[in-house]
Amino acid sequence: MFNKLVGLKALLLFFTLSLLVRSAQMSVDAAVTSPPILPTVENAKEQLKDPSQSTNQMQQVMAGVDDKDTDAEMSAMLNDEGVRTETGTESNKDTDTKTGTMMDQKMEHKEKDWWKHMTLYQIYPRSFMDSNGDGVGDLQGIIMKLPYLAETGIEAIWLSPIYKSPMVDFGYDITDFKEIHTEYGTMKDLEMLITEAKRLGIKMIMDFVPNHTSDQNIWFEKSVSREDGYEDFYMWADAKMDKDGKRMPPNNWQSVFYGSAWTWNEKRGQYYLHQFTSAQPDLNFRNPKVVEAMDEVMRFWLDKGVNGFRIDAINHLFEDAELRDEPLTGKTDDKHSYEYTEHVYTKDLPEVMSMLQHWRKLVDDYTMKHGGPARIIMTEAYADLKTIMDYYETHDGKKGAHFPFNFNLITDLNEKSDARDYVFEVQKWLIYMPRGYTPNWVMGNHDNVRMATRFGPKRVDAMHMMLMTLPGVAVTYNGEEIGMQDNRDITWEDTVDPPARNVGREKYKEVSRDPARTPYQWNTQKNAGFSSAEKPWLPVHPNYKHLNLKQQMSQPSHYSVYKSLVELRKMPAMCRGQFRAEVLNRDVFAFEREVKGDNSVITVINIGPRARAVNLTEVFGLKYQQQLTVLVAGSKSTHSTGNALPADALPLAPYEGLVCMLE
Repeated sequence: MFNKLVGLKALLLFFTLSLLVRSAQMSVDAAVTSPPILPTVENAKEQLKDPSQSTNQMQQVMAGVDDKDTDAEMSAMLNDEGVRTETGTESNKDTDTKTGTMMDQKMEHKEKDWWKHMTLYQIYPRSFMDSNGDGVGDLQGIIMKLPYLAETGIEAIWLSPIYKSPMVDFGYDITDFKEIHTEYGTMKDLEMLITEAKRLGIKMIMDFVPNHTSDQNIWFEKSVSREDGYEDFYMWADAKMDKDGKRMPPNNWQSVFYGSAWTWNEKRGQYYLHQFTSAQPDLNFRNPKVVEAMDEVMRFWLDKGVNGFRIDAINHLFEDAELRDEPLTGKTDDKHSYEYTEHVYTKDLPEVMSMLQHWRKLVDDYTMKHGGPARIIMTEAYADLKTIMDYYETHDGKKGAHFPFNFNLITDLNEKSDARDYVFEVQKWLIYMPRGYTPNWVMGNHDNVRMATRFGPKRVDAMHMMLMTLPGVAVTYNGEEIGMQDNRDITWEDTVDPPARNVGREKYKEVSRDPARTPYQWNTQKNAGFSSAEKPWLPVHPNYKHLNLKQQMSQPSHYSVYKSLVELRKMPAMCRGQFRAEVLNRDVFAFEREVKGDNSVITVINIGPRARAVNLTEVFGLKYQQQLTVLVAGSKSTHSTGNALPADALPLAPYEGLVCMLE
């Protein structure tokens, strides 16, 4: 009992010191108005007398995790000493031997599982930090900002493509997979980044783009010329002829980026397939030489010291060998739209899983041979849930990715979603995920509307509380830790995103990804401190004067909340606690993370526009007068770290989230 009290006090002290004193209200988001009258404990009890606060809609999901040896490990963490034996009969030599063996086993386990609870931070290099004033972010800029990421507690970074490229699709059209694009720097810069990240305890994940290359890649040039060994390196097909003898593409397949997926090459006298831009011809993965070439790319970067790969657009790797027309959806009459057909012959083919399993074996074998931390694979695929779960492992038990990215929080939730939707999306993933695997949660990325724009600026802190207290991997897109928003006012003249340019001036804003890719807002200086250039590659969001990292580091803010949550994830309950989710009403939901014999952590989120009061004793089986102690509160909350709140009448302001410890 004494140890638990000591542990509780230590944790409270730790989190109290980690947060700034909330003595001033912050106006980070221009759209945020003065908050309404906040609920109190007294009127909360009165509200709960209303039968409309019933919890009949409750739903549960349990994700079991190992809680073995929790008390001993917690004691060691807080007291900086191992668990002592009481008999004292063993010799020091035996004790030292056993201790050494245990430490070796623990280190081996840590290296194997380092990624299972990581906070993964996506860096879009072009927009992160420009070190040389050319208006484009670069590798030296990332190196400059590594101390910031380490101070924040980031455990791994994932870089969007930095390879040599004509930049038609900003790095996803690759000329040479083993060279660095000159705007980003040199191979020495990349090696320096890997070394410095390692020194700071940050793992590094590279983007791996196997589906296609640039049309300026030497492989493509050789394939066009039908050079030996490269004749079938890409997807080539003869033309069809209409009744008038006019040349037509081989079938009705469309590009993801609008228009036909086929482009005629005059020199070769055939069409080539490109599921994205015409400057990105698709590789032919039915050719063993292509597989070996991409294997070699993987080994090259593993030898450089990267810790794994995020595989881009993996479900596009294979197409129907017979090139059959795809069935029509009936959603649109526009034959150039990607919505025109059902993509049954160009996505999610069974061969994709075999290729993924091949690459999983490659990285596992590499780790086995070279030792050190596990090299991991994560995949990007927008597909139905059952298909996505096959990326973990197929029905025959063959392993694929360490985890496939979970985009449900992006694709299926928005500012109109209620508490039931949030819990349902969490439940779905945990229910369908194969037992023994690691969940992950992606709140934003370079291809989608930013979190603060999608959910509204007032919900930023609450969304981070949800993201960071769910089990498994938490993925943050750069800038979301400070609540950056989409710049929806980028003009047609400044728009550079290929899909937006393809659809034209009238519709570009509907599809452009540029608004979510604007430069990072570091401070109030020129171009938000991103670049000294007269004009950066994309316009900086005009709100940077009041929404930037420098201001947020000196006062209660989205960033201070985010950083506290990253620290919170080190607690035993966060690392391996059982998980349970509950819907309290249409506005409020809660998570509990529980480790046997230790303090539980409860996250409560009100995503609605009105004040609420909730009774957690009815939900989590708590004692009527049990107290909750605030660990993390929102940047505008009236609650502070260390405050005691009643579990039977917990007051929540509109859009407020709280992370509390159950005493």
